[in-house]
Parts: sequence; structure tokens; C-alpha cells
Amino acid sequence: MEQFSNKEIAKMFAEYSDIMKILDKNKYRIRAYDNAFRILSDSSIDLQKLIKEDRLKEIKGIGEGIGSTIKEIFNKGYFKDLQELKKELPPNFLELLEVPGLGPKTAGKFLKKLNIKNIKDLKKALKEQQVREIKGMGTKTEKNLLKSLTDYEEYVSYINLNIALDSSEQIIEELKSSSKQFLDIKTAGSIRRKKLKIGDLDILISVEDKTEHNLLKEIKNTKIIESILLEGDTKISARTIDGLQIDFRVVNQKEFPAALQYFTGSKYHNVKIRQIAKSKGFKLNEYGVFKADKRVEIVSEKEIYELLGLKYIEPELREDSGEIEAAKKDKLPDLIKYDQINGDFHVHSNYSDGNMSIKEMINTAQKRGYKFLAITDHSKSLKIANGLSEDDLKKQWKEIDSLREKYPEFLILKGIEVDINKDGSLDYEDDILKKFDLVIGSVHSNFNQKKEEMTKRLVKAINNPYIDIIGHPTGRMLGQRPAYQIDFEKILKAISQNNVILEINCSPSRFDLDDQMAREVIKNNQKLIINTDSHHSDQYDYMKYGVSIAKRAWAESKDIVNTYTVKQIKELFEVK
Repeated sequence: MEQFSNKEIAKMFAEYSDIMKILDKNKYRIRAYDNAFRILSDSSIDLQKLIKEDRLKEIKGIGEGIGSTIKEIFNKGYFKDLQELKKELPPNFLELLEVPGLGPKTAGKFLKKLNIKNIKDLKKALKEQQVREIKGMGTKTEKNLLKSLTDYEEYVSYINLNIALDSSEQIIEELKSSSKQFLDIKTAGSIRRKKLKIGDLDILISVEDKTEHNLLKEIKNTKIIESILLEGDTKISARTIDGLQIDFRVVNQKEFPAALQYFTGSKYHNVKIRQIAKSKGFKLNEYGVFKADKRVEIVSEKEIYELLGLKYIEPELREDSGEIEAAKKDKLPDLIKYDQINGDFHVHSNYSDGNMSIKEMINTAQKRGYKFLAITDHSKSLKIANGLSEDDLKKQWKEIDSLREKYPEFLILKGIEVDINKDGSLDYEDDILKKFDLVIGSVHSNFNQKKEEMTKRLVKAINNPYIDIIGHPTGRMLGQRPAYQIDFEKILKAISQNNVILEINCSPSRFDLDDQMAREVIKNNQKLIINTDSHHSDQYDYMKYGVSIAKRAWAESKDIVNTYTVKQIKELFEVK
């Protein structure tokens, strides 16, 4: 029997449903596979066990037909109907569905009416104003799609931080275990600075003698590398199986500190650092620090900065955004550290669209050393996420009360992620909201409002006395939906007046707020909260991305609510 995760099966069903919508197939079959997709997104269902025990029919919503398909995938390793249906579409046609706002039904119209077969065809049709000629489209749709296509093309030209980190960590681990000739291996470039969008990956390797190494052989032997693009004496470029480019650079150990500083960048940071070095009679480049052409022995980046009269500057700050001037005056921030995080304030359980029980989410949080956790399922209007009715809330609160008795040393907060309606009102009345320990207000609909309208909408929500946090404040979904337009100065003023906290949502699909907006919050002496928006306890790991965003925003532990003690959290949210 083949091995497949629930996520992989669900993805096949989603793709099958999309193709049927494109080709205008049986709507009842489409509905069945959409439903199966939602059910199988729950990773707690052990499909393999249920197949072996012939108990698939016990899964509510999975009928005999779809049950047979699941068995086929596990037993034969493929989904025959999906493969056959794909043949009815032009090659690469499904890439159209990755453009934000372009759904399968619209893609089907484009294929039928305009013979649009790929991204290139779509771009041409939009620029030649052909789309507006399709009934029900018009100039506004055309304009919005052209913008979405531009955003998509920009997005796919970069690598998200989470993908870059995962790939680089895997290759470094493999190289370290493969040979003792590599004395040190570190990421460099924008990935080391933890930028949210990365062009390619840079990995720096030190050896005893860079004229003698077997790096090429070791790179070829790693699981993640698919092909070699460029082979030089000290630089090798390769492509991973996921299509990412990695540039490897090899230096001697004595060159490593200067090379690491140089290749970490950024360009403008390095220009200023070299100018300072020159003013002090040094020459600084990727090979080392020199005084009158004689190498100055250094063993770390920190020694380079100290030699130039500067405090050590963390990689996340090296963007020429005031960090060098602050280092001269010894006024650099004491950046937040990952191990200072004591909890998460935005997680979902299986009461709404989460995949695990509250107890399971709590147990995993405790194992991570967390001291508190807020359960924040969706409010009633978000039907697609199984939003909670008032009866659901009573049931959930009763369970939380029971768990509080079981775990008296662990703070469990009764929270909610309440929808901010189009007019800025909230999805529950105040008499319900006041019963929560913590309320996150989030926008989940009507994203195309004008800047003035969206700002007014958010400000009205912030003015509600029961709102504590604004979730994913700009609403962006990376590669799927751009941020909605807001007057951020007005938002900052509103949160200041109402003691409301803006969230750094560190789910890789969002990264919202970004580091620049987060820094504006800190400059305005307001607190931030880092939340994973977890729907499974595995997603608690997203916290590391949030900490990186906070570091790039110059955040110290005092700026981040997640570092507070249980006592401080109780005082902040007035928990009895």
C-alpha cells in the first residue's frame, strides 16, 4: 500500500474539483469532492488504518464512490480519473488558478471564449482588452485581473522566507553530516537577514584549503539538489528539486568571518561599513580585514564591528536603516529572542476549522514550554470555517473550564476571532463579546473596499471596547491576494487611543504585518503580538518566522506581548 498524507489526498480532490468546474462537469460530483476535500484536510483521520479495517464509510460525508477513490489512490498510487481529466486541458493551464481572483469557472470561460491556454495568453488578452468583451466581465474585472497578474508575477519571482529557510537548513544538515572537511557552514545573503522575499539562497562554507575540496561531489549526493547550473573553483550554483537556486561559496577558514559579513549584506550596509573601515586605515573585503596590506587576524564578525568602533549588528538589522548610526552610539536594540516567547494568542481548534482538539493544542503548547494559550476559533458568520454559534460557544467554554481545572498552572484564554463586518460592526453583539477573555477582530470579506472605506471599517472595529487585537491587519495572502489599502497612520492613532494591539500573523501564507509596518508600530510606542494562526499544533513552529519579522522591526522583548508573564497577561486582558 502506498503512503499518502491526508493533505496530499485532499489536494488531489481539490484539483479534481477545480478541473470539473473549468470543464463545467456535474455539479453534484463537484460538491461531493469539495466536501471530501474539507473533511480530509483534517490530519487526525487515519485513512490508512480505516482502509485496512474497511471502515472508510464511518467518515461522515465520505460516500461509497469517493471511498473507492481513496482506496484506489492508496492501493495503486494514483487517481486515474484525475489523470484522465487533466488530459482535457492544455498543458500548464492550471497555472491560471494561481492568479489571485481567478477561479476555475472564470478560467473555463477564458478557455472556451478566448482560447486562453496559459499565463502568457491571459496577459496578452488582458492588455488587448479582450476580457471585457466576455459577458459578465467588464472593464473593472479586466483591470483587477491585470493587477492580480502583475502581483502574481512579482510573487513567483521570489522565494518565501519559510521555504528558503527549510531548504537551506536541509542542505546544511546534509553537508555537515556528509564530510568533516567542511569546518563551518552558514546561510548568507537576504535569507540570513530574514527578508520575507528572497531571490535565491546563499550558503557559505569554510574549509582548511579552498584549492582542495570535494564540495561538488557532496552537493550532487544531497537529496534536495536536482542539477548543477554553474561549477567554479570557489562558487557552485545548483537547482533544488523544488526549482530553487542555491549559490555555494567556498572560503578558507581565516577568510570566513569577513566573507560572512560581506555576503550577508545588504549592499548599502556594506558600503557604509567599508567606508568606516577606510576612514580608520583598514581595507575590508570578502577576503578579510587588512592594515597596510597585512591581514588582521579575526575569528568572528563581532570582532570586525568592534575593530571599526561599532557594537555588533545582528544580521536582521543590516539594511542601512539607521543601524550603523545606532551602533556608533551604542543604542542598538536588544532584539527579542525566540526562547523568550511564552505563548500564542491566535490558534484554532476543531470547534471551527482547526484539525485538533483544544486539549491536544494545549498539550503541545505545554511541551514547547509555553505558559499560556488563547483558543480563538472563528465567529458565526464565517460559514466556510465552521464559525461558532452561541450554543457552540457555551459548549467550548464548558470544556475550557474543565481543562483549566486539569491544568491550573497553565493559562488558557477563552478567545475568539470575530469577523469585522463590511460596516465595521462585529459578528457578535457586545453582550457576548464581553464574556471572552480575549477578542481578535479580523477582516475576512469585502477586501476590495476603497482605502477610505477600509480604514473607516477598521477604526470602527478598533473603537469597540471589547476588541483586544486586530488579526492579520492588511489582509494579504501571499501569492493569492494583495493587501487591502488602509491609512496606516489613522490605524496607529486608533490603536493608541484604544489600547488595541496589532498582530504579526506569522503564518507563511500571510506574514502580516510585515517588518516595515511592525517597525512603525514600535516607533509609535505601541505593543505588538506575534501569532501563528495555527490550525494544527505542527504550525506552532511558524513562531520562528514571526520572531524574525519582529527582529527586523527592531523589536525588543518589552515590545512583544508574547514575552509577558502569566501575571502580566492576566492584567493586560483583565482575566479573573
